[in-house]
Amino acid sequence: EFYGRSSLAALPDRSKLLEAYDRIYNGVAALDSSIDLSDLKLTHEQYKQVFYAYRGDPTGHFWLDEVNCQGRVFTQTQLMSRMIPAYFTDLTSDLDFAKERYSGAINSFIEGLDISEGASEYDITLAVHDALAMKASEYNTDKTHSPYYLMVENIGRCHAYCHTYTEILASFGISAFTIYGTDVNTSYR
Repeated sequence: EFYGRSSLAALPDRSKLLEAYDRIYNGVAALDSSIDLSDLKLTHEQYKQVFYAYRGDPTGHFWLDEVNCQGRVFTQTQLMSRMIPAYFTDLTSDLDFAKERYSGAINSFIEGLDISEGASEYDITLAVHDALAMKASEYNTDKTHSPYYLMVENIGRCHAYCHTYTEILASFGISAFTIYGTDVNTSYR
């Protein structure tokens, strides 16, 4: 169970928040061009809670261009009608190949870590952090927000590092969540 998703279960209206999370998760996994949320009657604030919970979890959805996603609102009621995902089209044109390359890059990265048998969570998180900090060689492109480009092409910054970090820690059984600050374009883990 992802941290972001499970945190929604503690909120009022949890059933519709979890349903919205699952629709977004499944819609992005299926590369849907529009994800219908109209019957859930989510306020804009509830939509943001769900979207940030989804974004913060290590979902493995590296093809989502989360910075350019949009939410659509019914103008009469101001309730959310749908999410319009944005995708990195160079990845979605052959998503199976991209998944294979990403998985291979993650596995190679993990195999290259210097982590001794019986290492503590702190030692693992530190080793992953230090190795990731040396990963990117380019920062100022449109691709800097995806974990895929960080792991496969050594291009990345805030979003890419945080999402990759949570993905790798999850492979060690360590829970992590990406937190977004007041500047929506900056991530913290």
